[in-house]
Amino acid sequence: MKFAIPLLLIGSLTIFSCSKDDNSPAGETPGDSLFVKMTQGLIPGDDTVFLVSYDNSHRIKSIINSSWEDTLEATYNAAGQLSTITEKDGYGDGNVTTLSYNADQQLTEFNFKGGNYQTRYVFEYTNGVLSKKSFYDNDPFDGGPLTLWNYATYEITNGNITGMKEYCNQDVLLNEITFTYSTEPNVFKPLSLFNAGMNILGADDIANFETLFNKNLLKSKVVTGQYNYTFTYDYTYNDKKQLTKVVVNLPEGAHTRQLSY
Repeated sequence: MKFAIPLLLIGSLTIFSCSKDDNSPAGETPGDSLFVKMTQGLIPGDDTVFLVSYDNSHRIKSIINSSWEDTLEATYNAAGQLSTITEKDGYGDGNVTTLSYNADQQLTEFNFKGGNYQTRYVFEYTNGVLSKKSFYDNDPFDGGPLTLWNYATYEITNGNITGMKEYCNQDVLLNEITFTYSTEPNVFKPLSLFNAGMNILGADDIANFETLFNKNLLKSKVVTGQYNYTFTYDYTYNDKKQLTKVVVNLPEGAHTRQLSY
């Protein structure tokens, strides 16, 4: 899968610096958040550029990885919800993701298929609020049946996921995660489903299943348990109050992404 960026390769996007960027002024709201280009890295010719296009309803229509000239193409159902994501390259159609929703238009299933390999994420809600995510996959060699691999439970506060617990399929607690947030709107919400699951854009630190459900941008993520690490987030805005740069500070360095409009 040429589109996918392996986690180890993301290290090539790392800038070993802990410099801080100024936040946008308190109380101000970013303007038009439909960025059309996201650049991962700071070195021209040695970074990855994603080109994002939108339809007339301001929904993501396609994302092109300009380095590989691969494309993710979206289709939407009659209710305007994202229903399929298809990866296309010079050889034709490739991996396909399909999405399902309940009567309340909440995401219930996210199904990925690439060759024999399949994954499924199932989402559950309590009183209309996300409470659980379960992950299933199969053996990619024989294409066997899907089996439960792990699951997570959530605590939601003021429209953001503030607590998360990850369990293996034997109900053993693996990690506890806490999140804090800025007051700025989550501009990465539309990107989340295009990257979630397979980390196909190499942007799991800013666009994943959890960010899909968050109202605001992350300030920090603290993981304790089987793994122990902390992410912190710095944001830079232009004079139009548009987000132009996000720096995610990790233990090994920083991931920098620049946005263009």
